[in-house]
Amino acid sequence: MPPVGVAEFAFRVIVSLFFAAAFGFVCWAIGRIVMLSLVMPTPTTAQVMAIIAIGLGAGVGASSGSLMLHLKPARMAGRVLMCVALAMLGGFLGLLWGRNVYIMAGMPGIPELRGIVMGAVGMSVLTPIALDLADIVRRRGRQGRGADGGRIPPRLRSAEPRGRGNGP
Repeated sequence: MPPVGVAEFAFRVIVSLFFAAAFGFVCWAIGRIVMLSLVMPTPTTAQVMAIIAIGLGAGVGASSGSLMLHLKPARMAGRVLMCVALAMLGGFLGLLWGRNVYIMAGMPGIPELRGIVMGAVGMSVLTPIALDLADIVRRRGRQGRGADGGRIPPRLRSAEPRGRGNGP
């Protein structure tokens, strides 16, 4: 993984947050239209559809916002699947939390939807951040060690110190 500066890391976090929210909303709108045209909506089907649609959209959006093209295709697919799965989990946990926290009189369904959106977008954005930080820690752990596990190669083990002022 090439070195990532703080500005690039912050930019990728902001872009993935925007993409997660935008893709989540678009998928929710498409899912709502499809659900209203195919099945009789009940509160349970609306909640399940919202978790799946927002989780799918937020996961794909967050992983595309923090896309790194130097990764192998299998690893990129794993990142996308992990973002989608954790976004759906976050949406479900947001539903459970939003049902009890956001009490709005006369607005049924809005508190649950707000909790689903916050949970799905939050988890989908935190997933690439955690994966990037794990890569940075793994890369820093390998830094300084050669192919032989960190031992000094024999050609560098001379008695004469090398550096400025030692040459002819």
